[in-house]
Amino acid sequence: MRAKSKLAPLVFVCNAIGPTAGHAQDDAIGDSAGPFLAVIATRSPAADFRDLVEAADVTVTEQQVHTGALQFSIGRTTFEAGIDYQYTRYEYEGIAGRDRDLHRLQIPVHFSRALDSWRLEGYVAPGVSTSSNVFKDLFNRGSGDDVLVNVRLEGQRESAGRNWIVGLAYDRLFGEPTLYPVLGVEWSPRKALDIRLAFPDPAIRYRLSDRLTLLGRLFPAGHEWRVTSDDFSNEFDYRVEAYRAQSSLAMRAWKALTVDLAVGYEFGREHQFNDDTDTRIESRVDDQWFVALGFRLGPAVLPYTHGGHL
Repeated sequence: MRAKSKLAPLVFVCNAIGPTAGHAQDDAIGDSAGPFLAVIATRSPAADFRDLVEAADVTVTEQQVHTGALQFSIGRTTFEAGIDYQYTRYEYEGIAGRDRDLHRLQIPVHFSRALDSWRLEGYVAPGVSTSSNVFKDLFNRGSGDDVLVNVRLEGQRESAGRNWIVGLAYDRLFGEPTLYPVLGVEWSPRKALDIRLAFPDPAIRYRLSDRLTLLGRLFPAGHEWRVTSDDFSNEFDYRVEAYRAQSSLAMRAWKALTVDLAVGYEFGREHQFNDDTDTRIESRVDDQWFVALGFRLGPAVLPYTHGGHL
């Protein structure tokens, strides 16, 4: 049962994002430089729970807003801080209880520093990840269980036309807080083609013209929220695991406005949560297609689900 202590106001130290060298404004492999706003909505049709005795399914809707506004430099290090918010709704059929409305709010603070032969890129993203009944009155109903901190650090070194990457990340993209390595290489075999071959988020980008860009990427799309029952008598972790393969067409519509149309396939899906009878459900979910529509103002990258990547 959740302790009744109030969640103290969070104090965030503004440390973090700079642009990745060699990437333009409409990139979704590299990071942005300058104030920006990105909005994206995703919808995935109903998919069956595979391990339940009774027939049941879940439909997924996501809405995400990502901004970057505060920018400054200290010596050779550039910083950018913003807000990353995502609302996730799970609609069920055949599950005892109501649909779930879940919220994730983070303050990503990115940094970029050029060294003699290396470039450091990273971010610290403190925030909260919780259910609607707590989120709407966070300072009275929240606790330390709702707090999350995602961290990522990459060292990048250019050699023979390739950008080598080595780093560490700590986040919930694999369904629970996990520390894992970041390893890979980026290169541009042709002027219009950029490739990122890296764990855990490879990507490829091809610029069709000054206004049209194709992007393909593969990335983990898991997360974990702290959920409190409607009567505040019980709490549990809502955990999802999945990978997404996503293709996007970015269209520069007008000056700083970009429209993104995306389609993808989510696989390796699993949901773990409690229903309204407090029965723990742990089940694989059928693979499913999803579609997304996004709008970006300024030099924003296309957001990933459940948090930003470099």
